[in-house]
Amino acid sequence: EFFAHYPEFFSQDSRRNRALAPVTALTQDRKHRECASSEEVRGKTVLDLGSCLAATGHWVLAQGALHYTGVELQPGMVEVSRQLLSRHWPQDRWQIHQQDLVEFLTLSQETWDVVLILGSLYAFLDTVGVLTRLQARARELIVIESTYPHCTAEPRSRIIELARRQQINSEIAAHDWEGAAARPSPGA
Repeated sequence: EFFAHYPEFFSQDSRRNRALAPVTALTQDRKHRECASSEEVRGKTVLDLGSCLAATGHWVLAQGALHYTGVELQPGMVEVSRQLLSRHWPQDRWQIHQQDLVEFLTLSQETWDVVLILGSLYAFLDTVGVLTRLQARARELIVIESTYPHCTAEPRSRIIELARRQQINSEIAAHDWEGAAARPSPGA
């Protein structure tokens, strides 16, 4: 599969060591096939909020995206993602911003064809505010992949679980943050 040929996009990712849903070539392939198919990104501009090591950038560019923009808060991940993308793609095809997602969405006036927020939405208590800002930046498609409440038996349930002790992965493998988070169900 795709990411087996590019191990640098998961072997340097601190999330590869987490107990629940570690990042591997297989998980990267599955996620990206579902969340950013070539039909959805070919010929499009793509914004990736919470871009980590820019594996999504490498994927969408390989699938024919015109341009990729990643936004990541953690400086170490930004540095590595720039190094990784520059090995495979010319600089004019991508850019990585080191910035808080809400700040970026608030300050940016630019729009993209496709906006992705994969595994980052749960880190914000103001889910509606983030989604409202996100909507203003998308011309065609918004893709959200998130952790939703553990107690959801019915997928159409409208539940937003507030977690007081949510683990949020750090760029440093031996360190994670703990904080409050909101986990919306798919129906919310």
